[in-house]
Amino acid sequence: MGYERELLFQNDGYFVSDVSLDGRWVALDRSTNCGATPAAPSSCTTCRAARTTHVTPHEGDVQFGTVGFTPNSSQLYYSTNGEGEFAQVWSYGLTSAERAAVLQADWDVMYVVFSRRGRYRVSAVNADAQTEITSSTRAPARRCLKKRGARHIVQAGT
Repeated sequence: MGYERELLFQNDGYFVSDVSLDGRWVALDRSTNCGATPAAPSSCTTCRAARTTHVTPHEGDVQFGTVGFTPNSSQLYYSTNGEGEFAQVWSYGLTSAERAAVLQADWDVMYVVFSRRGRYRVSAVNADAQTEITSSTRAPARRCLKKRGARHIVQAGT
């Protein structure tokens, strides 16, 4: 009749921002803005088998937010303004703990999403109030659409 339950994580002010497709990883974000500054520091954490890893250790007022897991569940993508003036997308290897820049632009990277199988990746940059959307495959990226005045998409935790 019932089902077994197992506590995976005791909430300490975090919220679930994504779950990997293989179901093994949970991304947790926490906003720590107390109204003191408009650029609120935040953090990304992954959780697996009740073990949490702080993915974005930092000092100062830096914003982070989960973008999502790669389709093969090997990396967590997150946005940060800690590496420059504008938001960038970085990857964190879930087994290697290696960090690498994924997408940097002269303006804020708004989002990166994948097709279910990971063949296609779509990203958007807020380029001076114009949304530039780029679609890429395993071949080099190409710009597919430039839409003026599109609504800014806010990622959780940023």
